[in-house]
Amino acid sequence: MSLTVEIFLVRADGNIDIQPTPEGVPDLAGPESRRTKVWGSRAIRSLGARYSPALVVGDLVAPEEIPAFLAECALVKENLDHLATLTCSPDRTVEVLIW
Repeated sequence: MSLTVEIFLVRADGNIDIQPTPEGVPDLAGPESRRTKVWGSRAIRSLGARYSPALVVGDLVAPEEIPAFLAECALVKENLDHLATLTCSPDRTVEVLIW
């Protein structure tokens, strides 16, 4: 199973409609194991990340939280080398796409 990024709409009745991913936009955020090994790690929490660690137990970023989430994505992107050193085994290469 893979960890993916989905666009969703919350309907008036509270149900969620998953929207199609725009063509040419990647939706993969890594294998399922990244929830705990990377996104929920002590290393990412040390950056002050709030949304990434929440992926361990949940999946949603509310529409009004998107600007703060994007700022956190930029913070993660700035610290990729540091995070990879702390969270990945030395014999593996990690590539993370953050738009």
